[in-house]
Amino acid sequence: MKIKTNLYLLSTIFVTMCVAIGFVVFYSLGQINKEVKISNSGSRLVKDIFELNIVTNEYAMHHEERMQKQWRIKYNSLYRELERIREMPLSTGYNFILKSIITDYKALGDLFTQLQNNIGRRRRLIEGDRPQVELARDVRIEKLLTDEIMIRSQAISTQAFKLSDMMQKRIYQVEYKTKLIILFSIIGFAVLSFFASFFNIRTLVRQIQKLIKGAESIGKGNLEHKINLRTENEMHKLANAFNKMSNDLKVSQKKLLAAKEYAENIVGTIREPLIVLDSDLHVVSANNSFYKTFKVLPKETEGRSIYELGNRQLDIPELRKPLEDILPEKGKLVDYEVRNIIESVEKKTMLLNARQIAREEEEEEEGKLILLAIEDITKRRQAEEEIKDLAKFPSENPNPVLRVEKNGTILFANNAGSIFLDYWGTQAGQSIPEEWHKHVKYVLRSGTSNNFEIECNNRIFSLSITRVGEEGYVNFYGLDITERKKAEEQIKASLKEKEVLLMEIHHRVKNNMQVIASLLKLQSEDIKDKHLLELFNESRYRIKSMALIHEDLYTSKDLASIDFEEYTRKLTGHLMTSFGVSTDRIRINININNISLGIDTAIPCGLIINELFTNSLKYAFPANRFDVDLKDKKGEICIDFHSNSSEYSLIFKDNGVGLPEEMDFLKVGTLGLDLVRTLVKQLKGAIELNRSGGTEFKIIFRVQPLIVRTANK
Repeated sequence: MKIKTNLYLLSTIFVTMCVAIGFVVFYSLGQINKEVKISNSGSRLVKDIFELNIVTNEYAMHHEERMQKQWRIKYNSLYRELERIREMPLSTGYNFILKSIITDYKALGDLFTQLQNNIGRRRRLIEGDRPQVELARDVRIEKLLTDEIMIRSQAISTQAFKLSDMMQKRIYQVEYKTKLIILFSIIGFAVLSFFASFFNIRTLVRQIQKLIKGAESIGKGNLEHKINLRTENEMHKLANAFNKMSNDLKVSQKKLLAAKEYAENIVGTIREPLIVLDSDLHVVSANNSFYKTFKVLPKETEGRSIYELGNRQLDIPELRKPLEDILPEKGKLVDYEVRNIIESVEKKTMLLNARQIAREEEEEEEGKLILLAIEDITKRRQAEEEIKDLAKFPSENPNPVLRVEKNGTILFANNAGSIFLDYWGTQAGQSIPEEWHKHVKYVLRSGTSNNFEIECNNRIFSLSITRVGEEGYVNFYGLDITERKKAEEQIKASLKEKEVLLMEIHHRVKNNMQVIASLLKLQSEDIKDKHLLELFNESRYRIKSMALIHEDLYTSKDLASIDFEEYTRKLTGHLMTSFGVSTDRIRINININNISLGIDTAIPCGLIINELFTNSLKYAFPANRFDVDLKDKKGEICIDFHSNSSEYSLIFKDNGVGLPEEMDFLKVGTLGLDLVRTLVKQLKGAIELNRSGGTEFKIIFRVQPLIVRTANK
């Protein structure tokens, strides 16, 4: 239910309860008012009876005509009050007393009429001079009637007082009852409002807490976290928005990581040394070419000043000037030449190209990075110097040298250069062939040298066309490289033989391991001990994992490394088949992109995956778990293997029952985990265990440079 609807419902309940309480109060006040009216009638009744008694006493004493009329008035007034009360809705107790009063009232009227007649007769007897006996009798009758009237009047008064008292008590009872009704109505309304508000507030608070927890988790970088709310309301929409944002961030993060990996791969493939510095000239990162050129390691480089690298070979004034003076001022360096950079003992000449790059979040000077490319041009400069020397003395040069004008005319050719003249069918003073004239014009126009290889008279020459100063002509410098080419062909042939030999070695190692695995399998068929049989099978799986590496090496194009994704898929497929586990029961997710490993790294990594995968198949997914917990979903094993420029990250995860909390995997004595720890140590890495949602092992180790071993003859 939506929060808006909830609020409307609560408001409706609140208004309804207020109206109900108002109705109860109004009804109760009406009841009290009715009882007050009845009580007032009772009070008037008592008053009329009291006044009637007074008039009766006066009339009995004085027998005046005025008193008689007044008595009749009071009597009739009492009658009207009795009629008014009788018309009111009264309880049985009231009606009984009222009937008694009415009976006494009628009797009182009859007695008063008799008294009135007796007094009139006595007056007539006195006026008619009647006998005293009759007068005495009338006096006695008058006295009896007067006494009876007083008794009746007193009875009516008593009953009236009783009726009035009952009415007064009734008012108190109704008032008390009304107070209780109002009190319990208010309490009921308060309790109902409290529980309704408490339920809604508790639900809302829980949803807000889930949202806060989810936002904090996403803010900390856990983009896999999902906010699940059962209630379909605005909070649910907000949670969906958070989940969508998390998914979008995850997609963006993957794109950024892919872009970063792409950029790092590009940088890693650049042949020239490339280094990234911060504004203080401390190393942020560098490519492999830089490490190889200056003979430094990544751990000895990152975070240190560029001047401290190696044996402080870069701490020279020639390098400080462009980095500390020119670059901050101009923001870039273009083909800046630095001499006397010492690498070991040899002096080097380097060409610097640099540019300042501002980070998006830090546009200030101190937040800029410096991208510095260093090109070793020592050999180029040496060649140029040699060419200049040759240009000075072409006739004395033992190698072919020709000088050609802009129009293509051959100005000069030394004795060794005659081989080119014969090849082209020309001579000094004549023009060179048109295809070579095009190269002459290009060199004069661009100012750069052109290099070619040509074959003349069964000899191979390296031919360089170079502009000579601003004279408008070029020199052709030839160098006989026939013997070098033969040596290169011999080296290629030798390398091919070594590759074939290495493939054969890997093939035989793989076959020998297969034989060992087969022998173990045959031997295990006679083993009855379950534990011993399990040890034999585990050894066979380990041998198979190493054999797969040698198989991939001799079948791959690159004998120095293997495609680890393909290897992992073969290994896990073999283990699934060996354990008789179907992919309908356990799903395998392998996420390994563009990772090739040398044999020294591939074997430990393969054995680690073999041990962890075997443990998951054996212990993580018992049969009863699939019957109960995973009825609607599969077991899952995930293998993620990624790398950056400095380290590898291998993550092995399953959603099985997990390792017991009390088990310390760093101290447990099982051969499998002990072997995993030993292999991680061999890789000089670190291993972490995460027990949430199953079992997750995360192994981090440094990128090891690919070692190519050569044998000395």
